Amino acid sequence: MVRPISDERIEAIKQATYKLVAEQGIQSTSVAKIAIEAHVSKGIIYKLFNGKHELFESLFAESFFSIFNLLEKEFEKHNCVKQIIEIFIHRLLERASKEPEIIIFVHRLLSDITFKLPSEYIKNMITLGEKIIAKGIKTKEISTNITSEMLYSIMIASVLQFINTRIQGNFCQHDLNNNDELILVNIISKSLN
Repeated sequence: MVRPISDERIEAIKQATYKLVAEQGIQSTSVAKIAIEAHVSKGIIYKLFNGKHELFESLFAESFFSIFNLLEKEFEKHNCVKQIIEIFIHRLLERASKEPEIIIFVHRLLSDITFKLPSEYIKNMITLGEKIIAKGIKTKEISTNITSEMLYSIMIASVLQFINTRIQGNFCQHDLNNNDELILVNIISKSLN
């Protein structure tokens, strides 16, 4: 009889993957290293996933969709794009302070040329982007020249890059703070208009 894999072991695998990708990058992270870090056998990981790419895709879906869903919820709640941006940035920075490895993991995957976003993710991002752009054009907060790709690059990719840079301590050695939040919101708002 095959024993089910405990939730604790699954969580250990997730946390080990986030940590290793954040520290070593995608190419250097292997199933063997994840197994060692998670204190499980490689066989357990292979029972759950066909390999590291499937594991990465699964964790990416979980992590990225939490970010995407956050943006979608704020869109539904607010009529003003700047409010959507403010709350989205606040929650994203808050999450980065609590779970930096997850934010770095998402950033690393999005920045890796070998990692391809599934077409359904792109379709969902384009649809939400078009809704935000339409709302922003109506409220005169977004230029008619802005595309969903530009919106994604300005609102999500650039913020993830900033968070990654701050966590790495490349330019300064302090935590993310309210001033960062205000500056990011202003930069994004100006970039969209």
